Amino acid sequence: MSSAGKQPCDAGIVDGGHFEDVPFVDLIAMVAATKPGSLIWLDDTPSIGDVELAWRRLQEHGLLKELGCWRTTLEVPYEHIRGFCVGVATEKGKCAARHAVKELM
Repeated sequence: MSSAGKQPCDAGIVDGGHFEDVPFVDLIAMVAATKPGSLIWLDDTPSIGDVELAWRRLQEHGLLKELGCWRTTLEVPYEHIRGFCVGVATEKGKCAARHAVKELM
């Protein structure tokens, strides 16, 4: 949100939790904080399972439209493949996300 807390953001970056429902909740909160058409970046996807699952769930329900995903070509032993995805928040996503955030609070 803006510093006044009343205007939605034009863009958002999610670099949050990696496991269970945390990535989904983080992503829903970001969609709720942005206006439709806003760009949203999600870190650690498409490489970490629960993060990628959250990204896919929002797309399947029409809350987010993916523009693209990129991952590093650098291989680091004992590390997951680094990457990120970029999408656009939808009008449907804004309404659903606001409702979901209220339910979670």
